[in-house]
Amino acid sequence: MASHDIIFIAAEPWEHYTWRRRHHVAWNLAKNNRVLFVEPPLTFLNPFRDIDLNWRHLLNLGRLKHQGKNLYSYSPARLFPLSLPGSGRFKYYERDRQRIFKNLKNSIKKLKFKDPILWVYMDKYQYDYHGLFNEKIRITDWYDKFTAYSGIELQPGQIVSGKDREQKLLKNSDIIFAVSEELRKDLAHTGKSVYVIPQGVDYESFQNNQNRKKGIKRYLENIERPILGFIGIMHYIVDFKLLTYMAEKRPAWSILLLGKKWLTNESDSILFHNLINKDNVHYLGEKPREELPAYLSGVDVCLMPMKRTELNRKAAPLKLWEYLAAGKPIVAVDQGIRYDCDQFIEVAKGKDGLIAKIEECLKEGKNEELVQKRKQIAKNNSWESRTKQMMEIIESHLNDRNQINNTS
Repeated sequence: MASHDIIFIAAEPWEHYTWRRRHHVAWNLAKNNRVLFVEPPLTFLNPFRDIDLNWRHLLNLGRLKHQGKNLYSYSPARLFPLSLPGSGRFKYYERDRQRIFKNLKNSIKKLKFKDPILWVYMDKYQYDYHGLFNEKIRITDWYDKFTAYSGIELQPGQIVSGKDREQKLLKNSDIIFAVSEELRKDLAHTGKSVYVIPQGVDYESFQNNQNRKKGIKRYLENIERPILGFIGIMHYIVDFKLLTYMAEKRPAWSILLLGKKWLTNESDSILFHNLINKDNVHYLGEKPREELPAYLSGVDVCLMPMKRTELNRKAAPLKLWEYLAAGKPIVAVDQGIRYDCDQFIEVAKGKDGLIAKIEECLKEGKNEELVQKRKQIAKNNSWESRTKQMMEIIESHLNDRNQINNTS
């Protein structure tokens, strides 16, 4: 397979950030290609306004930085906040955009990128880079239903702006990857080539015994069993009311929660704080991704306690594959869809149905055959295999285009 230069327009920073689909895809692409990971533009005020950012992101503003393998990151620095009075009159946005485009082109020239692939993720803060780099093909990777309600009430203007940005990105893309079949159906109207590429997993990190840190092992040994675990952002999509019901109905069960708190409305905040104040609930906040295998190794049953919402129906949870890589049984709330690898997931309807499914999983005990089957299916669906599939599709499109050009 040929090696390519890829300009990756990302939705998050590379450093000091929870790795998501975008990071895994970029890192694995960089094994055989050169990748420039272009972060969303930031001002010096962003880390103080956005809970996903911190002051360390300021250290990279305006910098081209080698991150390992063949991957480089570039962090555009915006001098003028969008909220600055007189932005429209004095064209601050346009002045920032022109300066950032110039600096980014200089970075690409320094890296000696030629005939790049432009790979763009949906993000409300990113600029439109289409056509700037004389790219040979344009890709987008759709990982969410971006217009679905996510716990934040948007103004009509914001909704229209978001939809316009979506349509423009889809129109400018030659290939569209979708994380789920439900999203693929949503994107069928585009008339573009849409391919389902499910989530993947960094399988090797779950098999490395060095990840089983002694401090984590001792902590888990002091929690009463069985331990039910959930890894993910503590956000609107999680059914805290359901978890509270389970904690009250089964006080002998321990519930372990790992993930950043990102609560955008008062009702979810109240439900979440009521939940974590239960004696049998252990909320540890966000942990480094290198430590997740160690925590999951001590969990008896993994949970996907998501609300029944459009956002959850369309998306595909990354945690599912991490649970499988750890060899653990999984219980998920019925979303009315078919889950990836649904033969390994116990799907529950209703609050008591969830408890019943967990009890079934707990009866499994130490079934090594099932553990190995789960791990094997995760191994077959690694991020390396996902990005290989993506690149095979891209190369097929490039070859078809070259054949057409050669015959015309």
